[in-house]
Amino acid sequence: MSPVHLPHTIYEQREPFYADILRFLDPGFLLHRVRINGIDICIRSPFPSDYLLAEHLSSREKEKEWLCKFLSLCTWSVDHHIITDPNLNRRIFLCYKSLRSSSLTSLFGVLRGLLSRMKNSVQELGIFSQETYSRILWAQYGGKYSSVIVQGKLSPYREMNAVQKMWTYYNSFKDKEERDTKEWIYVRTLLSPHVSKSGRNWAEQDKNRAQRMEEERRISIDEFYYKKIGVLDSKGFDREGVKGPVKSYETLADEFRRWVRGELDDHDHAVEKFKRELREKWEEGKKKREGYRQQALLAKKLELEEEPGLQKPFKMMGYTEGQLSEILKKKPHRGSTIIDRQGSSYIYEKWIENEPQPYKREKSLQDDVEQRSRLLAGESDG
Repeated sequence: MSPVHLPHTIYEQREPFYADILRFLDPGFLLHRVRINGIDICIRSPFPSDYLLAEHLSSREKEKEWLCKFLSLCTWSVDHHIITDPNLNRRIFLCYKSLRSSSLTSLFGVLRGLLSRMKNSVQELGIFSQETYSRILWAQYGGKYSSVIVQGKLSPYREMNAVQKMWTYYNSFKDKEERDTKEWIYVRTLLSPHVSKSGRNWAEQDKNRAQRMEEERRISIDEFYYKKIGVLDSKGFDREGVKGPVKSYETLADEFRRWVRGELDDHDHAVEKFKRELREKWEEGKKKREGYRQQALLAKKLELEEEPGLQKPFKMMGYTEGQLSEILKKKPHRGSTIIDRQGSSYIYEKWIENEPQPYKREKSLQDDVEQRSRLLAGESDG
């Protein structure tokens, strides 16, 4: 449980936020219904080929004609009749051209809203791809993206959109990763009887790695959900400024054990880099402070040498043991603690200079084994 007490979420809670992504995967576009002069029109999100044509039109046509042609390309249905005949685009273009500029601007605003939703879907696709349902959906599609079906026939819009491309690439990579993992487990199983200790270490490392990846996946999708409902801000902090959700105590303990073994992750390397830069700045400042101190001592020494009254020898006064006893009886001695450290120096020495370091083995176990002396039968190493 995290310090902000955010429980784990389930897919049913996160599913509403994946609605646009699922629509971009199948059928491959979004629709928005509008009504103009009593006519129902459905505007769809642009296909990749529409962008190329839009770039070509923008350099030749006037603004109104360009808007009308682009809107005619992105018109999916008119009065609940799906546009399948490319020749109808010309008639739709003329209908759009007869509209007022304000109506065209409103229609194009709808199209821009669909483009904005597509951009958000691309950004959130990384979270959806980590869902178990995403892998199940990929298996249902047979490892391929879904083509658009219209009236029982394949539509001419068969190119992949940005969401489908990224989703296909991610799942293809995951398929290869799973195949490599299975092959490694097979090789590890074959080698385990011959190197039993190494085999156990390999199995333990693979298990820890899988647990770490699962924990990171869980944190990522939970944080996505709490950001969506407003519990966390865009940087992952709650209203009190606490980072969450964070890793469980078991995960933190496992990370500490890996750090002790010398298995550093990206966070550990970032911390080491920060401390290394801090040590360099501290040593540089220490050299400057030592230089200033030496200059001050030299100036003080020269000042004392220039005063004539200090050239004469000092008169020393001594006390006998009885006199010291009388003085101490009149003024009892109180114990005191002398601190010979400055605050910043003490903190630096404790937490930076003398901090514990992860275990680093200079020689491997195999090197130690090879250096052992070989004994014949009946001999002893004494």
